[in-house]
Amino acid sequence: MQTQKPKPKSTQKVSEHLSKLSDAPVEIKILPINYNEYVVDREIRYVPLNGEFTVLDAQLDAMHSMLKIGPAGIGKTLSVEAWCKDRGHPLIQFDCSSGTKRQDLYGRFIPIGDDVAYQLGVLPTAYEVANNSPTKTAVLYVGEVSALLPEIQINLHSAMDYRNGVFVAEIGKRFSLKTGHKLLIVASMNPESAGGTHEINQALWTRFKAKDHLEYPSVEQERKIVDWTGIPKDVQNGIMTLAAESRSGVKGGQLEEAISPRTLDAFCEAYRTYSKFKDLNPLNTALRLVILGMYASVKEHKAYIQTRIDSTFRIKNVETIGDL
Repeated sequence: MQTQKPKPKSTQKVSEHLSKLSDAPVEIKILPINYNEYVVDREIRYVPLNGEFTVLDAQLDAMHSMLKIGPAGIGKTLSVEAWCKDRGHPLIQFDCSSGTKRQDLYGRFIPIGDDVAYQLGVLPTAYEVANNSPTKTAVLYVGEVSALLPEIQINLHSAMDYRNGVFVAEIGKRFSLKTGHKLLIVASMNPESAGGTHEINQALWTRFKAKDHLEYPSVEQERKIVDWTGIPKDVQNGIMTLAAESRSGVKGGQLEEAISPRTLDAFCEAYRTYSKFKDLNPLNTALRLVILGMYASVKEHKAYIQTRIDSTFRIKNVETIGDL
């Protein structure tokens, strides 16, 4: 006869608490929010190029949710973070995945010592931050929203339509905005052709009042937004040529991922770091570890980019020549 395994203590505490809720009214303790966590105070290097800050100002004023669609590494998240810092808006960030559950969005009971408390999810937290912010505003950034399973996407609906709030049934409480306060919801996703994404359901798609389809920056723009400090001009030209060829490779189906502005920044930062060590060749090492390394998992992609490195930098096999 198979015996049933005892529940973990933490799970048992939550179960006992939920049982009490069904038997008699119980005061539910909600864990406090640390509002300082949502102040953007880190140094951010971002160069707005297409009036994106003003567009975000308008979206916040109207509280029209916005969806940013574009390839990875072009600054979808960074633009919102930089705008929030510039304008003084608190920012709540949440990165979606296929494992995201309703509890992540609405909240969950958790054991606290011998007691049980409710920890708010990202949606009610966003309303609480907006209601208690000195600016009377908050911004909720939902990254990679297309990673959400279709049955989870529905949990965003009420926060993005006329209801403008969420009802957390577990604690019997509705979270919405105080009069005069504003919450802007901005989400991002890679193009639908990117792997690992789900189709956004029509109901959620239509709730995004604005949809910004973004492309890679022009050569002139990329020269402005990448930190080229300490990078020789010939290396700058070479790595930008390589980036352009990788983007053509994605369009042609030879590659799945292109060298983005974020990757260019990583290459430049690596080059500057490796230049400090006399036993390292900064160009060879940065190409090997940053550029070729991002394609290492697929043999054909790696061979494709190695060929482009050879044609651009005249380095036939960056993996075997060593760092010197």
